[in-house]
Amino acid sequence: MRYLVDTHILLWRLIEPRRLPKTTKALFLNARHQFDIPTIALLEIQYLIEIGRVQTNIDHVLTVLHEEPSFQLIPYDEVVMLHSLRLTTTRDPFDRIILAHALATSTQILTKDRWMRRMASHLAVS
Repeated sequence: MRYLVDTHILLWRLIEPRRLPKTTKALFLNARHQFDIPTIALLEIQYLIEIGRVQTNIDHVLTVLHEEPSFQLIPYDEVVMLHSLRLTTTRDPFDRIILAHALATSTQILTKDRWMRRMASHLAVS
């Protein structure tokens, strides 16, 4: 099964695994699953580092992502951009683009974000 990973879930998986919900933790432990990481999530992580909300560095994040075969970086492309233009009920560009990835590819999304879960309840993993 393939899942799209929201930024906070990725950060919890990498640096605070105790914060992951049990169901999400179990998904990460299953070697058959693949996890798509939108490249915009890396920019959001860098932003969170710069404003002091996250204590890690982007090189560590990139190293882990490249070393774990279950993670795959996915680019921001025109199809995702067109989906993100229609998500007008939030001003957060990171959330818009991440959710647009899930909608454009009909991929289940791992998130605790209420807005994303409401906008794509058919794709949100409980």
